[in-house]
Amino acid sequence: MSKLDEAYDIEKFRDQGHQLIDQLADHLAATQKGDDKVVRYKESPDAELTRWQNYKFESLDLFFKDVLSSNMQVHHRRYIGHQVSAPAPVSALAGLLSEFANCGMGVYEMSAGGTAIERIVVQEFCKAVGYDMDSSDGVLTSGGTLANLTGLLAARADYLTKHPGKRPYILVSEQAHFCVDRGAMTMGLSNDQVVKIDTTEDYSIDIVQLENHINEIIKSGGHVLTVVACACTTSTGSYDDLEAIADICERHNIWMHVDGAHGGAAVFSKKYRSICAHIERADSIIIDAHKMMLTPALATAVLFKKKKNSYRTFAIEADYLFEKNDEEWYNLAKRTYETTKYMMCIKIYALFKHHGLELIEEYVTRQYDLARGYADYLNVQSDFEVAHKPMSNILCFRYAPQKSGDLNELNTIIRKQLLENGDFYIVQTVLNGNLYLRVTIMSPYTDMSDLIDLTEEIRKVGISTSF
Repeated sequence: MSKLDEAYDIEKFRDQGHQLIDQLADHLAATQKGDDKVVRYKESPDAELTRWQNYKFESLDLFFKDVLSSNMQVHHRRYIGHQVSAPAPVSALAGLLSEFANCGMGVYEMSAGGTAIERIVVQEFCKAVGYDMDSSDGVLTSGGTLANLTGLLAARADYLTKHPGKRPYILVSEQAHFCVDRGAMTMGLSNDQVVKIDTTEDYSIDIVQLENHINEIIKSGGHVLTVVACACTTSTGSYDDLEAIADICERHNIWMHVDGAHGGAAVFSKKYRSICAHIERADSIIIDAHKMMLTPALATAVLFKKKKNSYRTFAIEADYLFEKNDEEWYNLAKRTYETTKYMMCIKIYALFKHHGLELIEEYVTRQYDLARGYADYLNVQSDFEVAHKPMSNILCFRYAPQKSGDLNELNTIIRKQLLENGDFYIVQTVLNGNLYLRVTIMSPYTDMSDLIDLTEEIRKVGISTSF
């Protein structure tokens, strides 16, 4: 048998696929129960590189097992770290189908079904945020960084018609994700053209300072390209006041963009939708399905209040791809950076259709409730300090047995020890010069007992730590 025949052998593929699904199902069962470690931390990247350089490939089954065990267990009930989803099995299976079919979605003829499915998914997002279904539109793209850049580029296209010749500025919270800076840099803006606005005690953007900076920019002869509102911030999960920002943007004729990569999914929760009140007034919005919507990475919705803005951002002429150059919803390369565009839509569509939108509502509500419950628990622990009242499923806190001493160093040591132990996975962040431990409650199986156990483990490590 030739190598090509072997690579495409149907019965081998069938057997290997069954083995992998069985292995993943066992892995899911173990992580739901909390068996084994969340992570087996390898402190030396060079040693890990050497390991895989010298890896003896004995079988596909063993290889898959080794890969699973050598990386983070995001389905583990004690994975409470980064904003990475624990993908629902149906969505992961749809992702496998997309990988295998490998139909690029840049042009309709390559992926007729996928193109239609993406449009349905985008319409569901537009409906959820409150956009008018007849006048709004959008696309899916590969991740929040690319999605935010797409929104910024659309804002620039609009800006050039409104304020030609004026120096543009982007205004954003100091707590905003760094991809806003990357987007500005990609567009050729200098550092001083991205203005960071201070935040209030709850780490949401200071509305008074925002308006003052806008007035100063206009008085100096420039204008604001866009105000980027956070829904929510990465460090603390704080939501900016979308109503106040919308009022300011409408008053000054400024494009309003909402980075809802993590927290935009709150629009699917009846209980927490109000935290996104007035989001429908934004000109553009992004929401990651691979954060709070149980979907594998990458899959991000970029939504536009006016559908024309989803076409003119990347307006091009490419006769070898397109027969026409007008607003064709079905030729997606006209509206995204990607031309060989991944069929990410079926991961979201399968989830929506198989489980219903009620799944997303239940998940978001549960995780947000749990963060609030954990904050309440920590607030009555005399040796812990909570940095903020949680607005999402993100909470920052620190072990503070006394109000003096180097608490930053103490909590740094605690976090490092937790990472090396591997029984919990949390991260850290810096707020106002102070280091805090940070949890993002992502697994649908994490419960209060896990969080209480985490607290006890932190306390145990803290007590045993001496400077």
